[in-house]
Amino acid sequence: MQFQDFKRYPEAWAKNKFHFSNGALYTFCTVSIIIYTVIFVKGIFSIKVSYAVAAVIVMLALILIGIYLTKKGGIRIETSLWDPSVKKEEK
Repeated sequence: MQFQDFKRYPEAWAKNKFHFSNGALYTFCTVSIIIYTVIFVKGIFSIKVSYAVAAVIVMLALILIGIYLTKKGGIRIETSLWDPSVKKEEK
């Protein structure tokens, strides 16, 4: 879960130039999840039942695939941080 990124990757979290405190991270993620949930639910109620069922099935399948790949180790996370004082080598 995204709430635990700072625990799993403390070095990358410390180097993050957009660093939030842990409380701010929890608040930001919670508000984000609430907003996305409201948008999803409103969207589901505004379309045909068959489309809504299909959307929920696809979403659940993708969540299960994500959980499986995370536990299997099939996801590699790389940071996009670089030291701006280090110049690229000339070719």
